[in-house]
Amino acid sequence: MNQTWMAARQIALVIAVTFGGGYALAGEVTVVGSPPGPRCCNLAPQAAPPSPSGVLQPTPADGSADPTLGPLFHPNEAGGPNIVGADLVVCPGKPIESNYYTRIDYFRWIEPRGGDDKTTETGPLYTLGYARRVGSERLRGELFGGVMKFSAADGSSGTPDPWESSTSYIGLRGEFEHLWNLCDGWPAIFVGIGTRLWVRDIRDGTTQAGVDEAPGQQTWWTIYPYLGLEKKWLCDDGNEIFLFGRLGCTVLTYEHSSWPDVPAFFPRPGITGQLECGVRHKQLSLSAYFEAMTWQDSQSEHLHYGTSTDFYVWPASQMYTTGLKLGWCF
Repeated sequence: MNQTWMAARQIALVIAVTFGGGYALAGEVTVVGSPPGPRCCNLAPQAAPPSPSGVLQPTPADGSADPTLGPLFHPNEAGGPNIVGADLVVCPGKPIESNYYTRIDYFRWIEPRGGDDKTTETGPLYTLGYARRVGSERLRGELFGGVMKFSAADGSSGTPDPWESSTSYIGLRGEFEHLWNLCDGWPAIFVGIGTRLWVRDIRDGTTQAGVDEAPGQQTWWTIYPYLGLEKKWLCDDGNEIFLFGRLGCTVLTYEHSSWPDVPAFFPRPGITGQLECGVRHKQLSLSAYFEAMTWQDSQSEHLHYGTSTDFYVWPASQMYTTGLKLGWCF
């Protein structure tokens, strides 16, 4: 348990340091020729003085001259240059967008195992998250948790013996993405990598035949790269519709149980996918969300106290979340 929380604190520290480092990115001055949207609070308007040639020359926010910026042409009319005194928007760094959000999902965990002895967990999963975009880079961190209804079957007697209990979940997630806008009007392409650490705390229970089942705790840690598309449409009423989708692979996963004499397992890679669509009004957004993560059977692991015939395999596992996401963007 101590090792689990130590790893959780380390991941939380990495996420915090990475987000904080975003403030130090990009020292150059970016000039935007039209007023920003309501969510670009880091951009400040500034009246641009005319240059000797009559073309507006942008000036940094501190008033100093920067000849490397060059002249700026922004047509107020078709084919026309800026007029004297036209408002420009000067940003002392790359445009930054921040999102705080909360999500409630219907969570489902499945371990098929074959026959009637499969394990399932269902219930609400609650998430608090923060996403920060700096230029073409985006960082995301989440804290999630919930209590699920646990259903399984004890097959030690040769006949599946059903039993029910509950499982507590708590975990952290961190992701990094890089985006490319290859063509105007086309969806943006992004590539990313994420890591997810969580604890499953299974409570004790009793089977239908009266057999007491001991509680146990599992620690999971997975790393998953992914590739995705993102598209936004601006409506006439000022609202924004967005669609987000990605597909990846759980390339490396570690699972450790607290049950005695059970080794650590490394479930083999599976598929991960995510889909989100919604609408944004000014600073508030509401979207529908779906995510899936799967893992294949692990390789056979030898129990350290047993003979050559004592092997154990972690079964294939599947995780699905479906729900609603409410965000605040600034």
